[in-house]
Amino acid sequence: MGHTVYEVPRTPASSLPNAAERDDTFDTAFQLGWDHAQYALTPPLEQLCINPRLQQGFRAGRAAFGRRSLLPTAAVRQWLQLRLAALAQGRTYESVVLTPHFLAQIKVPLCPVTRERLSAESGAVITRLRPDAGYAAGHLVLLGSRAHAAKAELGFADALDRMQQCDAARNGPARIDGLTGEQWARLAVLCSFVVPLPHEAAASLPLRVLPPNRLRLFNPAQALQVSIARALAHETPNKRLAAIRAALPGTPHRDAFDGVLEAYRAALTEALQARPGVTPHWAVEDAWADRLLQTRWKRFARALTPEQCEAAAIDVAEGEARRLPDVRATEGWALATGGLLPHTLAARTARFKKAVAVSGTPRSVPARAGRISHWPEPSYSAATRPAAASPQAALFPTSSVG
Repeated sequence: MGHTVYEVPRTPASSLPNAAERDDTFDTAFQLGWDHAQYALTPPLEQLCINPRLQQGFRAGRAAFGRRSLLPTAAVRQWLQLRLAALAQGRTYESVVLTPHFLAQIKVPLCPVTRERLSAESGAVITRLRPDAGYAAGHLVLLGSRAHAAKAELGFADALDRMQQCDAARNGPARIDGLTGEQWARLAVLCSFVVPLPHEAAASLPLRVLPPNRLRLFNPAQALQVSIARALAHETPNKRLAAIRAALPGTPHRDAFDGVLEAYRAALTEALQARPGVTPHWAVEDAWADRLLQTRWKRFARALTPEQCEAAAIDVAEGEARRLPDVRATEGWALATGGLLPHTLAARTARFKKAVAVSGTPRSVPARAGRISHWPEPSYSAATRPAAASPQAALFPTSSVG
């Protein structure tokens, strides 16, 4: 089983020092040019011509290293390309954690949204899930080129709206920007992991996609959801599920948990029978399209507090989850500037003020973070199903969810 790390940034941090952004946390054009010279790689000429600091760093690096250059690996090339993309977009790049080693850790063979195999030919792009943040660890995932292009600068609410538009289409399966309703559902849930939501809203979301490695989970209800899904697909599910059950506060919550497990096992069996040969990873995701499972999970999760969900998720993670204080969760994301570099933010502000002055009428853009849309009920439910025996042996004795 692959070692997957997910972080739950919910622990109070009133006693910790303020995590103010520091200038030395972010990448600079000079350092980017220097690093290109260290690996004997030349930045794109168009960027060298328009960015004097990039050119100065490249020349200084060539003078310092000469022929004593390092051999660039695939991860190093991706690291340099990502920093060039951030520079071209005028966005911040957190350089302390976001290293070639980190980029290698978030690499996946399949796109979590479209489930297409990622290769050099099909394209694989590191994507920011938070449009209001810069390039930083915790909200970056590897997507296929089609999913990356559809997401663009959209957030959780936008992806949810597009999923509902696809589901409302009456002339068969609809596609918006190349993605189906199911794919928009996966993208919406993927974005919801890194957005702090009200507890009731987070508890209402079905787990249509499992979080990739090194993604930070801001909502304890979803962290508990992920722990249950991974436990069911583990080679020893009963041990892990029993630990989750023991961490619940009382008998009513344990009874509700048993109901969730019963519905989840039945939905998993149905998903396996409907699609022979489906991978365990996809089966535990597809099972959440079941109406009975969604109803029971919503009732169970809403009866718990965020602190109780977090405690249950952490206690059974066996070192795979880490408590991350709120004050540290978004450090390096540059949320105060919308993920933009200071000069980029200043230029956009100046253009906006000029446009307002010319028009004479102030214009405002409504915020999309206020109301959270209701997740629609799935269009199908399971028919008559046999009661699941408890305890039950592992559904996937030789496989696991990575």
